[in-house]
Amino acid sequence: QTYLAWRKELHSWISHSDLSPQDISRGQFVINLLTEAMSPTNSLSNPAAVKRFFETGGKSLLDGLGHLAKDLVNNGGMPSQVDMDAFEVGKNLATTEGAVVFRNDVLELIQYRPITESVHERPLLVVPPQINKFYVFDLSPDKSLARFCLRNGVQTFIVSWRNPTKSQREWGLTTYIEALKEAIEVVLSITGSKDLNLLGACSGGITTATLVGHYVASGEKKVNAFT
Repeated sequence: QTYLAWRKELHSWISHSDLSPQDISRGQFVINLLTEAMSPTNSLSNPAAVKRFFETGGKSLLDGLGHLAKDLVNNGGMPSQVDMDAFEVGKNLATTEGAVVFRNDVLELIQYRPITESVHERPLLVVPPQINKFYVFDLSPDKSLARFCLRNGVQTFIVSWRNPTKSQREWGLTTYIEALKEAIEVVLSITGSKDLNLLGACSGGITTATLVGHYVASGEKKVNAFT
């Protein structure tokens, strides 16, 4: 309660200052960063953690230290959130049949094999976030956007972004958009369609929204619908 009261007073102080609205907003942002980092839940005094320590006779602390040691050895010191050995792409993750039909320095383009007798003429291109992987759209047979689209006769393509290293540190939004434009031309060429539907997620959505604006400005009608 002391922490919450202290945090509230800091926000109240900055809100009633003589600063401009923009500077007040910036100040509140900085206060949020500082106070949330200093929250009791982020320390050894976390009430839930202390309670758990006594409930387990100290085992929770030993388990935590064990996880810390494993993360230091196997995960670069970052907290693991999943069992890294539980999934294997192509075995129990991203199992929908498809093939890479185009590749440039920035991406690979996956075309999924149709499973219906006929398909819609206009294809769908899915653009995942650059910091994620394409298989977020093909997690399992029961949780797969790719499979859902195929069952509904949609010609489905998904981008798989390259993992950048320091060698690609100069890449910018233009780099990703130009690579995506190449992929779109390939999708249209393969399907014979004059345009396509686009689905962009997270930073992939930012990229595709920017691309659509670029197409409008240049008078190119390559995109029918954008989600």
